[in-house]
Amino acid sequence: MFGSSDNADARRQSIQWWDRLSAGLPVGSEAWHEAKIESIRAIKQIGDDDEAQQRARYILLTRPPDAPDLRRQYEELQR
Repeated sequence: MFGSSDNADARRQSIQWWDRLSAGLPVGSEAWHEAKIESIRAIKQIGDDDEAQQRARYILLTRPPDAPDLRRQYEELQR
């Protein structure tokens, strides 16, 4: 809900929620990757493309997903 808001503060809050969610999930799991991707999308939505690209690139280098769809989403987010 926060992530779909037009309010930048609400979107920033959604980033924190996604980051907290991912911290409680097994690293590298599909759910972990989905939470990371949503966090990165929210970062892009507030206009911080550099941070979003850096996060996507870091995950692809350190914990790349096995699923081709997840890998593709990260690759798109790092552009």
